[in-house]
Amino acid sequence: MKIDFLFAKNQYDSVTYFSKKLAEALRRHGASVRLFSAEADDFYHAFSAMCAAPPDFTCSFSDITINQQPFSQVWQIPHLHLAIDPVIYSLHQASGYISCVDQADLHFLQKTGYKNSFFLPHAVDRDFVQLPTLDKKIGLAFFGSCIDIKKVKASWKEKYCKQTRILFEKCIERFVHDSTTTLLDLLLHEKVDGQKLPLFHAELDLYCRGWDRIQLLSQFEGLDLHIWGSGAWKEYIPTANMHLPISFNQALEKMRACRFVLNSSIRFKHGSHERIFCAMAAGAICVTGNNDYIRQEFTDELITYEHGDYRQVREKVQRILKSPQQQETVAGAAKWLVEQRHTFDARAHALLGELESNLETRYKPIKG
Repeated sequence: MKIDFLFAKNQYDSVTYFSKKLAEALRRHGASVRLFSAEADDFYHAFSAMCAAPPDFTCSFSDITINQQPFSQVWQIPHLHLAIDPVIYSLHQASGYISCVDQADLHFLQKTGYKNSFFLPHAVDRDFVQLPTLDKKIGLAFFGSCIDIKKVKASWKEKYCKQTRILFEKCIERFVHDSTTTLLDLLLHEKVDGQKLPLFHAELDLYCRGWDRIQLLSQFEGLDLHIWGSGAWKEYIPTANMHLPISFNQALEKMRACRFVLNSSIRFKHGSHERIFCAMAAGAICVTGNNDYIRQEFTDELITYEHGDYRQVREKVQRILKSPQQQETVAGAAKWLVEQRHTFDARAHALLGELESNLETRYKPIKG
């Protein structure tokens, strides 16, 4: 099978990393994969190469468009959009094929009639998992920007009427204290107009992600907490050790020296975030919000907290901090499990199986 993989830069350059590592894994599983930059200066070269030797299909973690049209509509060859954010932001790509990192998104797509979709969680590089563990010189670490929730709410007063702001508050209260209900569920339940749906979702998604990050990190005030990220972190977590933002590759190396990596991913109530797998692969203990997928995949390999209830998470971390042997046991079990089930090689195997059994029956790819 011939695959052309397109990627564009994003914040912290994580998409470039995902693209390269999944491409390598696909090659190890027998696919012929070409990797192309989709940045403006490079896209003409990529498109020319694909026209000269068309693949069986193209895929991308990035949102690829030509003249504001989704790639799947312009290109005659089937295109797979690998969504890593809530799928409400990718519905314009639904004329092609979509994978989701949250099972609730998959259910929404298939219920709405988009059958060319499947679940493909985040993953970690096989070679990274196999690196030796480093000395743990850093206590707790968080990698990510501070979302200034005070400014977000202040902006709503300028942009939205009182009725809409009341709707937002109602959704927030339910969402941040519920481990199963998604923002999309809540907005659909409130019968939000389809044209407003992505905008309202984006506003609430931004606020709730910022709120969860602040609530989680504030539990560790006074401990050896390090934050790598931009924004107003000092205003919200004044006692933390602050560091400038670093790239995704650099963050992976820092994780190898961490005892605990904090993960806030409240937007996914039935799915995964790459920080969970990366922390485990790095030999750190991941602290993350609980959800159906986490309960399904893991038992004692990480520390969880319930969304909206952060009271016990500090106690859980401090208990393990007092026992180096328990730290080693938990981190070792997590590292082993990720290597067995959650590498890009596992995802490549699942992806190729999905494409071979479904995609080829729905499309007639152009052969080169």
